Amino acid sequence: MLALAARFSSAPHFNQKPNVVKGEEFAESAKDMYYCCLRAAQKNTLEFLQGCTLLAFQLYLHGPTTEGWMVIGTCTRLANELGLHAIDFQSESDVFSPVSLEWSKKEGLRRVWWSVWELDTFSAAVACRPQTIDRMTMQVKLPVSDKNWFADMFMESSIINPDPVHSWHTLRDCPNQDERAWFLLINYFLLTAHDLGQQQNLQRKETQEIEKVISCYTLLLPPQFNLLEDLNPSSFRPNRVSNFNWIIVTNIMLQGCRVFVKLLHDDASTPRFWSSSRNLLTPLAAESQFRAPEARYHICTDQIIRIIRMWPPEFIPYASPFIGCLVLGPAALHLRVAMGHRQAAGDRSDAASLEEELLKLALSHIAMYCRFGAFLLDFANSITTAKQLE
Repeated sequence: MLALAARFSSAPHFNQKPNVVKGEEFAESAKDMYYCCLRAAQKNTLEFLQGCTLLAFQLYLHGPTTEGWMVIGTCTRLANELGLHAIDFQSESDVFSPVSLEWSKKEGLRRVWWSVWELDTFSAAVACRPQTIDRMTMQVKLPVSDKNWFADMFMESSIINPDPVHSWHTLRDCPNQDERAWFLLINYFLLTAHDLGQQQNLQRKETQEIEKVISCYTLLLPPQFNLLEDLNPSSFRPNRVSNFNWIIVTNIMLQGCRVFVKLLHDDASTPRFWSSSRNLLTPLAAESQFRAPEARYHICTDQIIRIIRMWPPEFIPYASPFIGCLVLGPAALHLRVAMGHRQAAGDRSDAASLEEELLKLALSHIAMYCRFGAFLLDFANSITTAKQLE
């Protein structure tokens, strides 16, 4: 926790240190404690799981690594062993002890679970590997707002139906309308589309179904998710920056879903998402995997550009840095489409378009506090450099 917080600290102790390295001494101590606990083979506890989850996030801030992948694996196994995957399982015999916990404590357990789930799904998707968590067995309600939880104010929520055809209306008529709950739901659909892409015999009907599901979800989104030009970010300052960021990243992820579905449509009979490469970002970059005409993706890229234009720069570092992958787009399609604007504008082929610059500048704000952002920025620059050398 100290390692994560130190990046934003103005304490004299960190003078002259770049933001991205401020917490490294704490991170090394956390790693030492983690391996010490593993060697001691102590009884698994919620506190240990919470520490492992924070450590996994800290490790992935430096980019996808084998060490981070292994720690996430520890998190998923611990979460299952502690029964968090079934925290809201209901039965007549009330077998699961968490059911008897008061609401606020139970809500805290849900939050731990969803943090682990996010790490597992991201690490699996970026590496084109199967996720560890079996979403078919999940019985966990979506988290409510921080305001309700901190004030111990009960609010009913819903469990995501594992069948995508029925999951899109999870939050319809639900008292819980928190922005993060809607984000987790679209994250679930992105994972579903990604899983379809890994199938060896994908049926067009499945692609059409997930496309309709995403359309239904879009029409069901609450009004605050409509990014109108007169949307005023100042109304979210200073205590609701996270709410605004959830709105932004939900819209970015929605475009990511649409790109995935288009990719599936382009080659539904021979899916290209699967990769056995050890380079975890190869699936993101490999243009050869996706022989799709870039013109089909202009609408999605234009929407991404519009979303970033409405994102206050000072808000960007406080969002999940992992969203940077979808700023570039699956197979870096948003970047590739933006590069196509060079010729459209009649500029020199080696001069970046404004759209390219906008995408990279968004990544640069992530990179101010997170090596993963710098990693993505270098990755984007390598793609544009390679294009110039063709």
